Amino acid sequence: MTTNKIQVKDTSNYVALFLLIAMFPFIFMFFSNYCGYVWGVVITCLVYVLIVLALVKYNKSEKYAIEADEEQITLNQYGSFKWEQISKIEAVRETKTTFKSRLYLKIYFAEGKFILLKAKLFL
Repeated sequence: MTTNKIQVKDTSNYVALFLLIAMFPFIFMFFSNYCGYVWGVVITCLVYVLIVLALVKYNKSEKYAIEADEEQITLNQYGSFKWEQISKIEAVRETKTTFKSRLYLKIYFAEGKFILLKAKLFL
């Protein structure tokens, strides 16, 4: 008997890092108004280094959004489900007039309900 396992990493905390990088000019202006330009650069860079280190350390933890093996599938937000409860799993790509297309994972259950999970597409 072989045990295969699928794990999907949760990368939702990268959004916070991108927002912090986008806010760099505003944080720099705040510190430079009160401390001067040289100290503003030093304090802003120090704050960013501490935040990035905290995010990297948090991201190294083994948190997975989806784990699946031969017996069950475990969704981080919804709990565990036996394979007998699931009738179908499909990936749905939503294309709009925007530049990015969205990818969803639809999990259909035997009783007719489904779960729609938003996925990040890196292509």
